Amino acid sequence: MALVEDPKVILTRATDKIALDDQITVEQYLQQVCDVCIELLAQHTERRIEDFRREAALTKAALEKKLKATHF
Repeated sequence: MALVEDPKVILTRATDKIALDDQITVEQYLQQVCDVCIELLAQHTERRIEDFRREAALTKAALEKKLKATHF
């Protein structure tokens, strides 16, 4: 497997690729950052983009469940 870049470098590259728009919500912006990060990670590893998206969806669901449990 190829070495993965420093996560800070990947995040910086991801945010640089996204044009800021006054009409975009924070959630939309974060989703775009996640999408670009997934693509960049997949380019530097042997894993497929779909694998990263599946893991991201599972992580998001777990975090949302934990958030709901702590606030309600």
